[in-house]
Amino acid sequence: MVRIAFLATLLLLTSCQNAPSTAQKNEAVNLMPIESMLDFYAEKHIGLALFQKTISNYPLWYHKDVSRYLAEVGSHVSMYSLRNDISYSFYIVDSKDVFSLGLPSGIVVVSLGLLEHIQTESELACILGLEIAKIEHQYLLRIMNPAKDDFTQNWLKNSEEIANAYALVLTHRFSDENINESDRLGMIYAQHFGYRASDLQVLLTRFYQDQIQRKSKTTYLGQYSESIVAHRQSYGEILVKELEKEQSKFPTRKNRFDSYKPFLTK
Repeated sequence: MVRIAFLATLLLLTSCQNAPSTAQKNEAVNLMPIESMLDFYAEKHIGLALFQKTISNYPLWYHKDVSRYLAEVGSHVSMYSLRNDISYSFYIVDSKDVFSLGLPSGIVVVSLGLLEHIQTESELACILGLEIAKIEHQYLLRIMNPAKDDFTQNWLKNSEEIANAYALVLTHRFSDENINESDRLGMIYAQHFGYRASDLQVLLTRFYQDQIQRKSKTTYLGQYSESIVAHRQSYGEILVKELEKEQSKFPTRKNRFDSYKPFLTK
């Protein structure tokens, strides 16, 4: 019993050492908390409907170690979320297509194809961070404009509306302002847990080069398509210059991604 208590205390102390300080968290975001557009359960039902739509097209992929690792990195980055009313969950779908989704209520989906292209834990952290930013800023919900009290109830009955919302989030038909904001926040959230924000720019550059040189037959969906990546690269150069000035203020995280890479190609 004493041993169990000791181990629990040790784990708690270790997690506290790895977690950023309150001062660092405040410095990271420097933004006011975001108010939810819908009540918790309404948003949850919308998120679940879109998640169901996702896995009807792309089967879930699970590996004990990789899935746990993804959730761990996601939990690091989500510490900075401006939404205190939701918790985030992270899933992998079995598809060679390159995409990631941030669904209402905190559901983050990444494709196996995307993970196979990622090379560092910092790249992964930035990807998860920008999806968290999309969820907390409710880009999709703002387009859906759920003004009426019975919106969710009626929306859930309309398969066409569900399909339209899913197509919107998959193709990432958001404004340039939304794209810029989610990239900026994704980098910031990752950086303030010790990840390198500049790694997102490195990843986008690889994606862009692969597409313009047609090195592979990989399908890049939504925000990873050539035209959107080109825009994100341009804006990212400005972001990286500013964020690199702050990098030394934060701890450096080890890159553990290589140890999980072999499981992604089996």
